[in-house]
Amino acid sequence: MKDANSLKGSKNNSKLSSVSPISAPVSKQIQKKKESAKKISIVEGSMYSVMDGFGLRYIAPFALALGANNAQIAFLSSAPSLFGNVSQLYAHKALSKFSRSTLCFIGSLLQALFFLLIIGVGILYFYGGLSSFWSSTLLVVVYVFLVMFGSFLSPIWSSWMQDVVEKHHLGQYFGLRTRVVSLVLLFCMLAAGFLLDYFKHTHLFLIFALIFFLAMLGRLTSALLFKWQYEPKLKLEQKKYFSFWSFLKNLTKTNFGKFVLAYSLIILATNIASPFFVVYEFKQLSFTYIQYVVLTMVFVLSGVLFVPAWGKFSDRYGNLRTLKICAYLIPLVALFWFLSFLVFRHSPSWVFYYLFIIEGMSGFAWAGFNLATNNFIYDSLDRQQSMLGFAYLGLLAGIGVFIGASLGGLIASFDFIVLSLTPILVVFFISFIARFIAAFVFLHRVKEVRCCASFGLKEAEQKLSHTSPEQMLNYMDLSFVVKELRGVEKFGLEKPVEKMLKTPPDGILKEMKWDFERFSGRRKW
Repeated sequence: MKDANSLKGSKNNSKLSSVSPISAPVSKQIQKKKESAKKISIVEGSMYSVMDGFGLRYIAPFALALGANNAQIAFLSSAPSLFGNVSQLYAHKALSKFSRSTLCFIGSLLQALFFLLIIGVGILYFYGGLSSFWSSTLLVVVYVFLVMFGSFLSPIWSSWMQDVVEKHHLGQYFGLRTRVVSLVLLFCMLAAGFLLDYFKHTHLFLIFALIFFLAMLGRLTSALLFKWQYEPKLKLEQKKYFSFWSFLKNLTKTNFGKFVLAYSLIILATNIASPFFVVYEFKQLSFTYIQYVVLTMVFVLSGVLFVPAWGKFSDRYGNLRTLKICAYLIPLVALFWFLSFLVFRHSPSWVFYYLFIIEGMSGFAWAGFNLATNNFIYDSLDRQQSMLGFAYLGLLAGIGVFIGASLGGLIASFDFIVLSLTPILVVFFISFIARFIAAFVFLHRVKEVRCCASFGLKEAEQKLSHTSPEQMLNYMDLSFVVKELRGVEKFGLEKPVEKMLKTPPDGILKEMKWDFERFSGRRKW
């Protein structure tokens, strides 16, 4: 869009002299740097997955090994998300003093070092005689700071990647990136699970210490890669800044605000149940570490397999359509987890295979939902505003996580049986109802923000007929004009290009309409 606007309203814009001889090689150089940055980002994401697979994924099992209760597990899931996302409010101010690469480097470095403190908590419990309550509480505090540094970097990194990846390739690139980093995540989780399961009766803490140390090394490598990655210059414009409070005031008035509200409510509903899946697996189903890892791997692997398809689908048919499809599947995940008790009563050995299928469906749904969420923000806001958008969405989502997990933890902590259902099963059913309401009521108020293909030609024609010339031109990507200007003289296309650039909107629309009618068969070739 920036290219399109720069070509309008100026006599000099259509002249070849506006493209200096130096601009071509500079542009090619920058493009090479961006391509290199995209490759480095995939490697950096893989190193993050090392931290995730060896570290973050095993925080909850480690808390259970320390003797944490349901309320502490709920707080372990909710508190880091809440306080971590609050830190994102200061990301914009930090960028006025430091570069994005510097902030990502420092944040990742500090995040890595906190794994040493997590190992220290284990030493105090297993060898120092610290009680289960205080060990679990201390783990929550340390984990809050670890997540806080990661959350602080999220909008900064998102802004950085928006400058590196072309808008029309967002779905394709992040589909590929997600696929690669997810495979690394799978390997790390599997290796850690095998080690924990094999030594669970002899050297459980030593294995936890080993995998957390490997997680630290992964994040340290990730931090170094940020220093090698190309970072386009970021110019902050004060006029594009909008405060969190002004955003809240207009939450239900703007399309982006409605999207954030719907997303946050879905996250709230999801986290009523999601922290307790691992508790249900270990305490009620008596799963091993390998069974836990396999189910988690199925979730991740399903995302790996389907995220490229989701990327292509969202690029073609829109992020909102992708969000809706996935949001309709997400409530079913909680419902099927709730119904697992029937399978367990009938045949306890079959419940693992049942949940295997459910986690596959869950990975399929969440892969598309997360991908479309990020791309919807990129499409809705420019690079500076997207940083604020990610921060405010993260904060409201963090509040949603806190409320949802706290509500689930409160219910799960009660000692009651309703219709032969344990408190955790009741939590699963409540989450299903809440997810259903959030998806089917609030997400329907959101509108797509970019032009995308429809499933039928007739529907596309109807959309075109209700689109004004100004809106049509806003949808057009004229960046190809800039790319081709350098070769205009060679092929003698100066005048045709100048004519096209000087054509008024109505004239362009007239030609487009004729071409459409010819294509649809209303005019003969």
